[in-house]
Amino acid sequence: MRPDVMNVRRAESETLKDRKVCHGAKREAFGNGVVLGLPYSLLAFTENASSSWAMTVNSERVKPDEKAVSVAVKQIEWLFENKTEAETSVGLDGGYGNVGFFSELKGKKVFAVARMRNDRTMYRRPTRRAGGRGRQAKYGEKFKFNEAQSLGEAEEIIEFEDEKHGLVRIEKWSKLRFRAAKEVVEIEVIRSQIRLEREKPPKPRWYGIHNGSEEPTELKRCYQTVKHRWTIEPSNRFRKERLYAESPKFREAESSDKWLKVSQIIEWETYLWRENAKDERMPWQKEMSEEKLTPWRVLKSLALNLQEVGEFSPEVLPRGKSKGWEKGRVRSRPTKYKIKLKGKKKPKLIQKVE
Repeated sequence: MRPDVMNVRRAESETLKDRKVCHGAKREAFGNGVVLGLPYSLLAFTENASSSWAMTVNSERVKPDEKAVSVAVKQIEWLFENKTEAETSVGLDGGYGNVGFFSELKGKKVFAVARMRNDRTMYRRPTRRAGGRGRQAKYGEKFKFNEAQSLGEAEEIIEFEDEKHGLVRIEKWSKLRFRAAKEVVEIEVIRSQIRLEREKPPKPRWYGIHNGSEEPTELKRCYQTVKHRWTIEPSNRFRKERLYAESPKFREAESSDKWLKVSQIIEWETYLWRENAKDERMPWQKEMSEEKLTPWRVLKSLALNLQEVGEFSPEVLPRGKSKGWEKGRVRSRPTKYKIKLKGKKKPKLIQKVE
């Protein structure tokens, strides 16, 4: 499962109440990465890492007084309460690999892997003082991702050959802590390296793991969780361009929520019908088997299967005359709403590391 935020652009909708300033691609808004619209947290199901199918299981709008991290935690908790498969995993991008996300997962029976910054600093467990007198330290030695001297030896190391990423090496460290003011947030951390057979392999990437189950953490399971993560990106593009997630210009945010629910149903119907679809392609496009058809190919093949699907339009109703505007009803302009920008963050009191 993959949570991600999809922004529905509504830059010129001044009468839409719950608009927010959202983070988008750098090509948006003069390269500043700013989008005005409605952000939706989507929890998507991915079956194959090399496929572009990622069907939405749960969609929730991130309201102005909410954070995407908090909404994602609620969706993940709902998923593990209603899951049917034993090895259900959740993979997240770098926007969730922070203390705010892992602190909300504390105590919850979920399995989540989130990418973390390559320059982050964690802390080991402190060693207790002899005699037990005085205030015990909260943090131990520093664990810097970009300093090899502070890492030490990994607790577990595996190496294997992957069809797509070549020689892969994964190392795990456990019982590492964030620097938090109120509570202790402890997670497991892995370092993933791919293409080790090359002279200059890519830089390693770091991931944080929250394992709320009683089973030990399997490194191959973490790797597969991360590998399935990218499929939600082409799916978001498919939702916007072919399922028209951004086309309707509703005046109320609740109507936009319902439209996204309808597109979610269409998305699943397209996925379940893909085995019966006939591939229609351009001369320069590669031929695909029925099992590997993309969402774009399945929708394009609908014209060839209309006889099996049937007619979509209902019976034509007779033309009637509109009643028009009621006499005596007052006309009024819709209310315009300003976007509330977040103020500057207040400086936090950081505890002294002992």
